[in-house]
Amino acid sequence: MYSTGCRVSELCDVKIADIDFDEDYIQLTGKGSKQRIVPIGSKLKINLLSYLDLKLIKDISNNPFLFISRTDNPLERTAIFRIIKSTALKTSTTLNIHPHTLRHSAATHMLEAGCDLRTLQEYLGHSSVSTTQIYTKLTKEFLNEVFNESHPRA
Repeated sequence: MYSTGCRVSELCDVKIADIDFDEDYIQLTGKGSKQRIVPIGSKLKINLLSYLDLKLIKDISNNPFLFISRTDNPLERTAIFRIIKSTALKTSTTLNIHPHTLRHSAATHMLEAGCDLRTLQEYLGHSSVSTTQIYTKLTKEFLNEVFNESHPRA
């Protein structure tokens, strides 16, 4: 979720056929059944390929969904929420981590690294740039912090 910035509902709906390993992108279906293309980075690609190798060994039903439950159904939002919560509890973090935290973090980190707002809007699948602007508040704090630490006249 962090690598693609996808919504939890989009993750539930991903089918193996939605991933293009030759062109390194994944097709996500977002709100209102709108589709968008999101690049997959090299680490995600390696992890997905490893996961698919394991899935093919275990999955005799040939389920088209990328992530399936023990009952051979697409993984549900609540299951993803529990997986993320339990994984966060195993770390030393005291933060309240949930699925949207990963999407929010991806967006914030991209802005902090110089991604422009319009590109981020497309990446996140927002229909309006005003929705994407919510993420700029955090980066203003980051900008002030960097400025105060690095500018000689701060």
